Amino acid sequence: MSNGGTLGGVGGTAGVATSGAGNGGTTTIAGTSGVAGEGGVGSGSGAMGGEGGAAGGLDECAEGGAGGANTETPYLCADYDFVPTDCTCYEYDNHAYFFCSAYRSFDNASLFCGFDGMKLARIDDSQENGWIVNTAAARQPPVEYYWIGGTSEGSPNSWSWVDGTPFWEGAVDGDLVCGRYVNWRSTSPTDATVTEPVQDCLHVTLDGWDDVPCGEGRMYVCEWY
Repeated sequence: MSNGGTLGGVGGTAGVATSGAGNGGTTTIAGTSGVAGEGGVGSGSGAMGGEGGAAGGLDECAEGGAGGANTETPYLCADYDFVPTDCTCYEYDNHAYFFCSAYRSFDNASLFCGFDGMKLARIDDSQENGWIVNTAAARQPPVEYYWIGGTSEGSPNSWSWVDGTPFWEGAVDGDLVCGRYVNWRSTSPTDATVTEPVQDCLHVTLDGWDDVPCGEGRMYVCEWY
């Protein structure tokens, strides 16, 4: 990455226009009477632009986090030629979910969702959460204590969905990220800096979301997104 140009102009000497590499585009800085810059400094994934330079870059509050939203046409159950024998397909909000009764670790469940172009479910609001809970309970056999796609693996106490969308920062007394929905149990999540073994994957229980070790076996819910 380039720093996007050099500061130009000191003591009335005209600055030399230079180009800055980065997604922010080509920028120039011209200076008179000291350090000046109307174009701003271009840098890496964003640019400091405008008079005085406004900070730019990735917006973690955009859907999908750094990865952005999925722009493909949503898959419905009818679009799947094959549904695994331990899974049942349901639809909500015009896209497909698989509710799967096989017991897998978090990583294996995520892998199996990926075989069908899905991810472990991401819950965005109370209506979706209620639908998932009720659908899981009504399935025969019921899907209980199941993985959805929240994890803090590799970033203790910083929780994101598997598509990279952050939603919670901290332990039980932490904070929402960008006002996103959560439904933690009253004692969750635990503090990863003091809890052994580390509990950095999210499953749904009868009274809310809970964090448990990722290697434990759980049923799981996949979602197209």
